[in-house]
Amino acid sequence: MLKFEIVSSRIVEGVDSEKKFVAYMLQVRKDDKESNIYDSDPSNVERRYTHFLELYNGLKKDHTALLSNISFPRKMLVGNFEPSLISTRCFAFETLVRTVANNFSSRDSPAVISFFQDIELNEAKRLIEEKKFDQALSLLESSFKLLNKLYTDRSRVVLSALCRIVACAEASGGALAGPVEQWAQLALRRYEAVSDSDLLIIYVPLIHACISIWETLGRDKSKLVEELNDLRKRDFSLWDVIPKIQVTRFHILSQHLTWPQLNAAIIGLLSLLFCFYLEIRKRKLDDMVEKVLTVSQVTDATMEIEKERQAAAMRVCVDLLDTSAEHYEHLMLLRDELRKRERPKKQLPPAIEPSALEI
Repeated sequence: MLKFEIVSSRIVEGVDSEKKFVAYMLQVRKDDKESNIYDSDPSNVERRYTHFLELYNGLKKDHTALLSNISFPRKMLVGNFEPSLISTRCFAFETLVRTVANNFSSRDSPAVISFFQDIELNEAKRLIEEKKFDQALSLLESSFKLLNKLYTDRSRVVLSALCRIVACAEASGGALAGPVEQWAQLALRRYEAVSDSDLLIIYVPLIHACISIWETLGRDKSKLVEELNDLRKRDFSLWDVIPKIQVTRFHILSQHLTWPQLNAAIIGLLSLLFCFYLEIRKRKLDDMVEKVLTVSQVTDATMEIEKERQAAAMRVCVDLLDTSAEHYEHLMLLRDELRKRERPKKQLPPAIEPSALEI
């Protein structure tokens, strides 16, 4: 029997621009009270109000009737860190998660799967990108243990979690081959009775990863190689295990499409959309060119008018200069004339005429 309980809560100070918030520690136990067997290794995950709200809204779309009797606490503008409010929210969150756990159909809802694994999965991806494989492995192991309590051993969610652990070891370049060997063996055992086409998609990559781990540890890999060869002899293809899609959107269209056909249709549609995009861009460029030409023509006309105006101004200036030159010449002549008139006449000595005696 699954038991969900919020065992603690804490106020987390925001980093950078993030505001502080309350983190709730949700504990998941799988107890068998009839046999007095209690879970010795409970799983703990930390979630905040936003995560519970996303779970509630996601379930409300697909399982409206399931949440008809559940009242989800609303956001508060003030008082979010009051102990009484935190206690009320803890009770409401426990009720929500217990309702989900008691309804098997709702567990496969994307909102539920996302609630229980996405936070840890995204953090593990970040750690792997930063080459912190030990921390990523620990996070993925904790996530698997939690999911294994909620879902069956060969469910899609649990097998995917196992494959992530094996992939983490392969990404480490063999550094985690030893700790991950037991998880790889568990994944192979659980895949023995799997026939679900969705799960067989990652079966071949799992075998390849296990072969790499076996080579690193010096284990006998012949059985894995033989299994891989058998799949090849049977002409195993990922396209064969992917189910066909039945298209019944319109009454006039009712047929089965295989994935290659669907891919071809998608590629054709994308090509058509790309052609539309190019046509739109071409029209925009034509409009821009037309606008540029219009502006250029207007500019040329304005320049011609300006040139004519400047030429007229130059002609006026030349005429003014010619008139000024004539006036200057007249002034010079007038000055010379005035100088001549003002010049004093030279007084000559009186002429002495010879007298008669002298003659």
